[in-house]
Amino acid sequence: MYTASSLASLFPTGNHELPFPQSPVQNICIDSRKAAWQPNAIFLALQGARIDGHRYVQDAYSHGVRTFLIRDDADLSSFPEANYICVPNVLEAFHALAKHHREQYKGTVIAITGSNGKTWVKEWLYMLMFKDLSVYRSPGSYNSQVGVPLSVWNIPLDSKYAIIEAGISAPGEMEKLEKIIQPEVLVFTHLGDAHDEGFNDDQKLKLKEKLILGKNASTIVFPVDEIIVKDKIQKSFSGRKLISWSLSGKGDINAETSKVEGFSLIKIHQKENSIEYKIPFSGTVPINNSLACFATLQALNISVEERLHAFEELQPIDMRLKAELGIQGCVLINDSYSLDLDSLQFALDSLDIAGPTQRKTLILSDHAHGRPRIYRDIAGMIVGAGVDKLICVGQEVSELVELMPAEIECKAYADVDDLIRLGGMADFHDEVIL
Repeated sequence: MYTASSLASLFPTGNHELPFPQSPVQNICIDSRKAAWQPNAIFLALQGARIDGHRYVQDAYSHGVRTFLIRDDADLSSFPEANYICVPNVLEAFHALAKHHREQYKGTVIAITGSNGKTWVKEWLYMLMFKDLSVYRSPGSYNSQVGVPLSVWNIPLDSKYAIIEAGISAPGEMEKLEKIIQPEVLVFTHLGDAHDEGFNDDQKLKLKEKLILGKNASTIVFPVDEIIVKDKIQKSFSGRKLISWSLSGKGDINAETSKVEGFSLIKIHQKENSIEYKIPFSGTVPINNSLACFATLQALNISVEERLHAFEELQPIDMRLKAELGIQGCVLINDSYSLDLDSLQFALDSLDIAGPTQRKTLILSDHAHGRPRIYRDIAGMIVGAGVDKLICVGQEVSELVELMPAEIECKAYADVDDLIRLGGMADFHDEVIL
């Protein structure tokens, strides 16, 4: 456990006020409402576009916090009996605290990045490891400039492995996260169009930025079937240990897949050896996520054979594709996620749960970051998924109606109010609705 004094020493030029320098610091608090159940916390007065944490110092104090990380021009007079660590930039200081904690950790850090699949791979990898290994993983989707340092700060120093997810939405962000995470192993899941707008739709720029996370890693795990990813990794990380997976026979780990009684059967071929496992999911996205986990276990020299049954027990992640029984013989699939093409393809794969008498229905809103021809791409995905009914809600997405073949029933509404007012929610029967 740290103390107010030991943390203040990381910022030697600050004019700190430490009346109780030996006050223990265990937790980091960024929300004053949660301070009451975070003992021995330091409150970080983070500033955002709409919120300034300095406004909540009093709330945090009233909930028991006595150590604060604040901007060096903030007023210190309100609570003279509290410890104040004063810095020019609170977020940058937060990064420094997390980096310091990372440098105390002697276990192996696995960093996971990519456009999609980060949280799934992180959670599945944890599910495959936690029963017999000491492993920590970042909570939820804590992969941002605030989420990553929170995740790293909470790494137990006695754990053997730490799995940290990292995401970015603009150039310059990954350099900061790499200094905090300092991974030994980098897992790159997939390069898609999520967050393209932050990189001016430049896939090569986005890939280059994401791969900064691995600049000091000893091992890189990646999908060799993605040509742009393969070429960049092999060029940028020559001399490192590279482990790739493939569904086309081009990787270190080569897989063939088939469907067996509600499971995907995945057969792995490596040199002279073959091995197989099953996952309770269908579609190329979860299959690739499982292969990322398989390859990472091998990168860590962890026995995969002892975990084959655990693949069959992998669970869905709560934030995506929750299926609920509805009325009139319907099943509702709620996909609360970003609407990029890769996420949409993943969601469309989930419609395969439809029974022989159930129609496949898709309710789709405007694409948040549209580009020329994007709805033509989406139209092809909808047809390929075997959708029977398409309901468009929004101005732009209605373009899809003209792109659908005659056998797909289509309806379009200006907005949700229009959908409800015109009775668009009243005629669902025996359908799987996404």
